[in-house]
Amino acid sequence: MEQHIESLNNLPERITQLAVESIVIPAASKMTASIIRRNVNEGKNTDGTKRNGYSTKPKYATQQQFVVKGAFKPQGKGGNKTKKNGQPNKSMYLPGGYNQQREIQGRRTDVKNYEYSGDLINDFGFEGQPEQNRAVIGFRSELQSVKRKALEKKNGLAFPPSPDEITDYKTEVKEESEKLTIKLMTTVS
Repeated sequence: MEQHIESLNNLPERITQLAVESIVIPAASKMTASIIRRNVNEGKNTDGTKRNGYSTKPKYATQQQFVVKGAFKPQGKGGNKTKKNGQPNKSMYLPGGYNQQREIQGRRTDVKNYEYSGDLINDFGFEGQPEQNRAVIGFRSELQSVKRKALEKKNGLAFPPSPDEITDYKTEVKEESEKLTIKLMTTVS
């Protein structure tokens, strides 16, 4: 009898943990995927606005600034491979700016998607913490969090969930909670 009473006393805690594991964490995973999809595929901020394109202001770039190293061709403004003093150029002149730098490396330029090397997007995710009854969505490293802050300061909020993503999350949690409740009620009966 004492064992049965103890089991009943622990029931709310077990139900909460089960709800977090089977409802909150999967819903957070879907929300995270939706935020990534919105940023990468659509180039849209949290408020649904499309971000302005990449800079076309002429610039010089070094090989270290290229993800695809083979796309880097050291040359000056006139296409010269050497400087006036005969020394080889160590940078590449890009009359089309950062937009051109992305384009020649096969990166998307039709949307501002924050996916150049992949470091930022790959660092964004969620962590299920069932022992604390929660799931946390965000950046894993401080470096990528700093990048995010700088990008959002310049271009607007991008990584908080949008109103639609929040609605989808709430709907998912509600529907799955109802299913879990029915399952628990039929198990008890």
